[in-house]
Amino acid sequence: MLGSTEMTTSISSLPGYLLLAADLHTSGQPMGADLHAAAQAGVAAVINLALPESIPHLPGEAQIVAELGMDYHPIPVPFDAPEAAHLQRFYRVMQSCKRPVLVHCALNKRVSVFTALYRYQVMGLPWPEACAHIAQIWRPDPIWEEFIEESIGLAYPP
Repeated sequence: MLGSTEMTTSISSLPGYLLLAADLHTSGQPMGADLHAAAQAGVAAVINLALPESIPHLPGEAQIVAELGMDYHPIPVPFDAPEAAHLQRFYRVMQSCKRPVLVHCALNKRVSVFTALYRYQVMGLPWPEACAHIAQIWRPDPIWEEFIEESIGLAYPP
């Protein structure tokens, strides 16, 4: 497996790419070549929070990921209706999946919020630090602001 600096260089061209920890990569929708680069860089698992019909999407993504030797975990989260059950499933998968992991959705918006909540609730980072990366991707709309507040009782931005 490549070192974390080499890994970052090889997959940093993914759309909306962010490295949140040495073993936690996030992005928008990867295409076939991106998944090949991720596999070559040592990514062991891919978590997809997008719906199958999200735009953009990669038809046959699960099969491509499996053929590249990575584990695939789809957790379809409707952009206009995220639920606590989606977040709890994400936490379970994050705690049990192989690392390093690439977490993606269509544009890294869902992922930015889910990973911020994970970093706060599971990893124990202070909320301002856990959610700082969200602003690099987008400004959550009222649906997502409410989801954050309902999930942890804290507002975004902090």
